[in-house]
Amino acid sequence: YDGGHFSAGGTSTTEFVNLAIPYGQLESIKYMGNGPYGFLNFLEEKDAVRFYTEGQPNARGHFLRGGSVRLVINWARPLPIDPQVRRLADGGATRHLEVGKISRNASQREVASLFAGLCDIENVVLLPDRGTAVVNTMNIQSAALVRTAARAAPQPHPTRRETQSSPCPLSPCQAREKLNGKEMGGWQLKCEFCKVTPTGVEPSKSRS
Repeated sequence: YDGGHFSAGGTSTTEFVNLAIPYGQLESIKYMGNGPYGFLNFLEEKDAVRFYTEGQPNARGHFLRGGSVRLVINWARPLPIDPQVRRLADGGATRHLEVGKISRNASQREVASLFAGLCDIENVVLLPDRGTAVVNTMNIQSAALVRTAARAAPQPHPTRRETQSSPCPLSPCQAREKLNGKEMGGWQLKCEFCKVTPTGVEPSKSRS
């Protein structure tokens, strides 16, 4: 399940984002549906500098579609990373959520449907040997909200103002009611942060 496309030509968001995985953790990603470009916002400036430098014409470059398309890499001016997001990341939060247990026969679309209305999803990667799936969200803040909501004790519904200020389309209370304790294939789901690296999926340090 791919949540979107990087360009009108059909390059997937995942193919675009995978170029950044060896360089460091992304705080957020954004693709522009009306044009062949997108934005990668790294948590660490040094990682962004390395990605930029290696993508320049006099360097090795970054390629899509099996090497047939070379990306043009430029600097953008993003908003400063929210201090709360920085604290979440320092505590182990990522934009990747490992969800399990799920059936070996579960589909990407079935897993993605659990998060419908909770946050925007880049894609879902099934890990049948582990009985889990990795849900890659578009930013750390949304992933953290969903994970916290799924684990929190029931709370009163927030005011309309609190709901409107949330980066998640549903309030934390509503998100928890949608995801927490839900079963798939007879297993009760659990949602945790994880890290996606060039060698695979690793636990995040935030597992408490």
